[in-house]
Amino acid sequence: MSSDNRRILLVDDSPSIHEDFRKILEGDNSSKAELGDAKAAFFGEESPTDDDLPTFELDSAHQGQEGLEMLETAIEEGRPYAMAFVDVRMPPGWDGIQTIKHMWEAAPELHVVICTAYSDYSWDQTIRELGQSERLLILKKPFDAVEIRQLAHALTDKVNSSNRERLLMAELKQAEAEARSYAASVETMNQALKTAKATADKASEMKSEFLLHLSQQVNTNLTTILARVDQLEAIEGLDVVLDSSRQLMRALSEIFDITQIESGNIEIDSGPCKIFEVVQEVVLVHAEQARVKGLWLEVGLPEAIPEIVETDEQRFRQVLSELVENALHNTSTGGVQVTVTMTPTNDWQHSIICCDVIDTGRGVPDEMHGKLFEPFAGAGKIGTRGPGLGLALAKQIARMLGGDIVHEHNTDRGSTFHLTLHVGNMSGVRMVGGQDRSDP
Repeated sequence: MSSDNRRILLVDDSPSIHEDFRKILEGDNSSKAELGDAKAAFFGEESPTDDDLPTFELDSAHQGQEGLEMLETAIEEGRPYAMAFVDVRMPPGWDGIQTIKHMWEAAPELHVVICTAYSDYSWDQTIRELGQSERLLILKKPFDAVEIRQLAHALTDKVNSSNRERLLMAELKQAEAEARSYAASVETMNQALKTAKATADKASEMKSEFLLHLSQQVNTNLTTILARVDQLEAIEGLDVVLDSSRQLMRALSEIFDITQIESGNIEIDSGPCKIFEVVQEVVLVHAEQARVKGLWLEVGLPEAIPEIVETDEQRFRQVLSELVENALHNTSTGGVQVTVTMTPTNDWQHSIICCDVIDTGRGVPDEMHGKLFEPFAGAGKIGTRGPGLGLALAKQIARMLGGDIVHEHNTDRGSTFHLTLHVGNMSGVRMVGGQDRSDP
């Protein structure tokens, strides 16, 4: 079955014209005898039979506005017209020129035969109005049946040939694209193999660096402890011993957690958590550290948040503690502020809690940007301290809690670490907060 488009739209205000076109184009039996002699004269002895000529599908509109509506409907239904016959004079609505203008706005590729027996528009006027176009032909009245049929046949064949050509070009382009895609996929696979090898080599290198820095940190703290114990003559030296011991225990605890995460053995235990109370507890624990360095340590709760949410309280405390510890360590003047806010989500069962840890410290060197959350990034010689394992561990746990940690370099000085957590909302929970600042 042919898929050629033989649909034609006739726009004319005369019902008799519609009847004549229907007889000519739709192969009405009563018109066959009238067309016989004309076909023989046109084609000669090799005149085609009626079955050889195509049958057209004709739709009728009696005014320009109606024709435009039928054209737009046909396009929306995926059944566009191949061509249109349009009368020039169609009172009281649009004339043919206006109608064609509107039709070409809706279907720029539509071929049109303008039918006229009057002098309303000369050919020059028509061209000025519509422009010189190979999509426009003029048919003078009175009409000749064979002329109408041959115009319909030629124009629809032209449209269908163009459609077949576009389809063929599209198929060729698709075949070319598939060939290019295949070549690109082969290249991508090769690049992926190279990247995988480079990643494996980098991972091996980082493992070696990790073990080196780990041994340095353990050695440094143990050396300090042993030296102090050997030289201890007064009770004052015990604080150094205790501090080094705490640093060693902290490192060992972080190593344990990192190992558990990498092996997939760490679990998140969600339950009721009083977010602001935990924040206050963390700040209280680090208050002495801040006091010794002459720093202020404050809590900000600028807006109301739920008193209780659902998350892993222990892991949240661990992550926040690491951020506060890191901020205090890298701040020598000024202080650190922890602010807590909440952002609702499209899911009424969940919210986003944001804890910002803001310090007035020395900031992050340019060479450290993008490396803050790598284990022992920036660690140098024995006795110096980079982020160690803490920030790397904190970021991994934050992601396990459905959130993340992002660092922002303040323009004046200092740093801000944004901790976000996706928490569960609990029904019947009152809101707390709205205060600007609370000192521990």
